[in-house]
Amino acid sequence: MMTKQYALRLEFTKQLVARLLDGESINLISPHGQGRRRTLQDLRTLLPDSISVQQLDLRRDSVDPGDWLSQTVDSSRKTLLILHNFNELNQENSSSQPFIELLNSISKQPALSLLAVSEKRVTQSLRITPLLLPVLTSKQLSRELERHRPKLSENELTEMANRLLLDKAPYTALLSAISEMAGNA
Repeated sequence: MMTKQYALRLEFTKQLVARLLDGESINLISPHGQGRRRTLQDLRTLLPDSISVQQLDLRRDSVDPGDWLSQTVDSSRKTLLILHNFNELNQENSSSQPFIELLNSISKQPALSLLAVSEKRVTQSLRITPLLLPVLTSKQLSRELERHRPKLSENELTEMANRLLLDKAPYTALLSAISEMAGNA
């Protein structure tokens, strides 16, 4: 399990947790390869144990979102609903509208919070606050590299982090580099 000091974007993730605990519904927006999944992992480590987290990946899970939502909601316990790859839902399709309305009703339920994670901002029919995932920094990438490869010098870490930042998907490139280094070890 990841400890708090290893959160990739610790301050941002703490602020995200606070907003979700206050009941705000948020659309976390970031292009592919920026560490959205990692942010969700970090978020889980920062949430109190009393919060139930229910997550659905609209790209990978072959579940009807409406059915999932109706089975997931338990008003007796504070719950965070995470819909990953929300952009996979065709929000303009009329068959998606009942699900969108159900999601909009979450903001009226104090025990529920919604985090919709997407590559682009969701449509206006979903009442949700857009929030951009901050761009990764060289320092964050260096810390993550150091966590996996502690024997690298500070110069090597910084040089590699700066190279990774040139990639369109720096977090994905980071994972590939770590995997490659592990294979060569």
